Amino acid sequence: FSSLPYLEGWSMGKRRVVKDIDVLHQKVQQAETSQISKLFSQLLINTINQREGAFGFAGNQVRIPRHVFTALIGGKWRFYANAVLIGQSGEKEVDSVEGCLSLPNESYQVKRYHWIALEHELPNGNLQVDMYKEMDAIIIQHELDHLNGILISDHGIKQGEN
Repeated sequence: FSSLPYLEGWSMGKRRVVKDIDVLHQKVQQAETSQISKLFSQLLINTINQREGAFGFAGNQVRIPRHVFTALIGGKWRFYANAVLIGQSGEKEVDSVEGCLSLPNESYQVKRYHWIALEHELPNGNLQVDMYKEMDAIIIQHELDHLNGILISDHGIKQGEN
């Protein structure tokens, strides 16, 4: 991964979720098509030992400042690059109480879409569109917020301490 300079200095001992709010509020850059496979591999390496109890990881949460994330969808960990919502249910009508690995011991009530249509880029450069609903849609919206520099604390109502 020497061709990915922002990963220099990453080691097994440093693998933990970013909690620096200033870093997390920065919008990430698109992933270059030629780098997507390497970014997915690095995302796997950076998250494999942290997945218990988690539903997703945005690249910027694990020191990969590119538009990639992994999410537990339908019981399987899936990888996404350069994902954008291209459709959604009418209003944000679902009141979701969410936690975040970057905001430990906090939870927020957040409004989310019930279903979404997501376009994302595959490692070969092709675009794919998938539909998600309910919990899967909520997880993806949460990860997309991260990649856009938005935290649940920015638009949610804080709940009692966990």
